[in-house]
Amino acid sequence: MKTTAEHNRTMDGQRLRTPEGGFTLLELMLVLAIFTVLTAAALSLSRDAQNSLWNAQGSSNLLDSSLRALTQVKREIRLAGHPGAGSFSATAVSNHPGIVANSFTAASSYDLVFEGDVNGDGQVERVEYTLPAGSQTLVRYVTPKNPNGTFAVGSTVSQSLLSNVQNQLTGQPVFSWSTDPLSQSPFPQNIRTVYVNLILQTGSGGSSVASNLALSTACERMNP
Repeated sequence: MKTTAEHNRTMDGQRLRTPEGGFTLLELMLVLAIFTVLTAAALSLSRDAQNSLWNAQGSSNLLDSSLRALTQVKREIRLAGHPGAGSFSATAVSNHPGIVANSFTAASSYDLVFEGDVNGDGQVERVEYTLPAGSQTLVRYVTPKNPNGTFAVGSTVSQSLLSNVQNQLTGQPVFSWSTDPLSQSPFPQNIRTVYVNLILQTGSGGSSVASNLALSTACERMNP
């Protein structure tokens, strides 16, 4: 019977490695290095794909919420000053001045205040859209108007309408307007059309670079 040593020799006397001998240390290190490189590449691709998905989803959500906010702002500004005194008798207005909306009462680059029946329920409300100093959130305040023309203390309801607003950081106004040149009313009562310009930050997910998205709309009053 031949020994194992004799069995493992070739015809020229050189020793062969048997399957039972396993891999050498150098071969194992080479396989491990290749595996490490491939794993790192796969993880990098996975992170890039995930970041792209986050960015696309985040931008889409921001665009949807921005368009909803602009739609609401446009609808409500259209109702500024409605209903006016002409909708009622002089006696009704005299007895219940709170039934009349007085259109715009304040206007600046980052703040707009007006009155109107924005809910269509016969109740006049004072509505304020404002981007507070140093803030990136556009806020909406609504206060019901009493029949006697006053506003109840503590009845104001606030709503964070839109976040990531960059206007103050970029030095661009949220609100601008055109006035009615034939109107005898003082400013800001004679504002006819309000232009809303929103600069919004996108790309905040993962390792992406943030960018800005600009949305604008013109809001013309129903009865200027």
